[in-house]
This record gives sequence, C-alpha cells and structure tokens, in this order.
Amino acid sequence: MTALSCHGLTLRPILRDLDLDLDLGECLGIVGPNGVGKSTLLAALAGGIRLDSGSVRATGGVAWMPEGFRVDPGVTGRAWLDLASSLGEWDHSFAREAQAVLPVPLDRPVGRLSMGERTRLGLLATLPRNGAVLLLDDPFLGLDPEAQLNAQALVSQRAGPERLTVLASSDVQSILRLCTQVTILRSGRLHPLGSVDALTEAAAAAQSSIFEHVAQLMR
Repeated sequence: MTALSCHGLTLRPILRDLDLDLDLGECLGIVGPNGVGKSTLLAALAGGIRLDSGSVRATGGVAWMPEGFRVDPGVTGRAWLDLASSLGEWDHSFAREAQAVLPVPLDRPVGRLSMGERTRLGLLATLPRNGAVLLLDDPFLGLDPEAQLNAQALVSQRAGPERLTVLASSDVQSILRLCTQVTILRSGRLHPLGSVDALTEAAAAAQSSIFEHVAQLMR
C-alpha cells in the first residue's frame, strides 16, 4: 500500500522534478553531503514548505522531526511533549519507554538545551505518534554514543510493516544500519542505490567496505 508519493516535486533552486512512491513497511535512507537539500526535501514531504510545482500525497498521517528540532526557544520541553501528546494518535506506553532511555531536562526552555538534548526532545515528540509515515531529519545529531544506540533502537522499534519510515542524514553508518533502501540526493535529484543487501554485495565485489562504497557514490 502506498503511504507517501510525490510527483514532479520542485522547489527552486534546491529540488528539481522529484518522483517518489513509497509503501508501508519500507525504511528509506536519504544520504548526501550537508547542504544538498535533505532537510528541505523532508520538510516538503511533510507539507511544511510550499512547492513551486508538483504534488505530495501522504496516507494515514505524518510524524515529522525537523533537523535539530528548531522550535520556539522559550517553550519548555515538557510543554512541547504535552502539546505533541494532545494531538491524538499517541502511544503513551512507548513514550514512557523512550523518555526512560533518552532523558531530557524537560523543565528547561528549549533554547537552553544542548544540540544533543534538542535531538532527544525531537525524538520524544515524534516517535510516539502513530501516523503511518515517519519522517526523521538527522535524528542522531549531537548524540553521545550511548544515546545514539538507544535512539537507533527506538527508531528500529517504530519502523515496521505498518509504517513507512524515511531517514535523511549524512551519517551513512546509521542509515545503513537501520534502512532497507538507500537513495542519494545530489544536484537537486534523487539517485536510488537499491537495497542495503545489494550495496553490501557491490561493496564486496569492489573489495571495499559498504561505508566506503556508499561514500564514494556520494561524491
């Protein structure tokens, strides 16, 4: 079942005539160097940016975490979580589990949180939503190694046959660890690389690691 599609998506001068058809159960990783438009693409897919042309259609509700969770700096983390949970379709049990492994000083204004703490808050405000489409922009930015592993486990837990998950990041290792399909955003267009299994085989044939192989394709 198609969960998210876009056709002719254009936002000049960053994105040009993009087409995507993604089904429930897929976990797509979008990689590319910083500044190529990954954040802009996810914002467009979430309906957060007006397009120059083209269309985006999502089925079953969208949960979107923007990069760095840049929200009103004067509002506390607790207020953001209260707002997120009040919008409905909220998994309270999962939310409690996530808060236990990704602690955040919730009574502190967002503007006084570190980058890693804002990333944690973004995950806490996004992952418990039960929408069919989960869009995560650099969801491990600024996390220490332990928090990154915990966050990856939570993302993996939420991804599944009933949900489409899209991750955008320049962190190739995290993308390859979590996603089943990978595409590169370059020069305003998407260049599908195929499945992680196929990339692993191609890297072995080239006698390189999969990380080196994908990094070379990104150039």
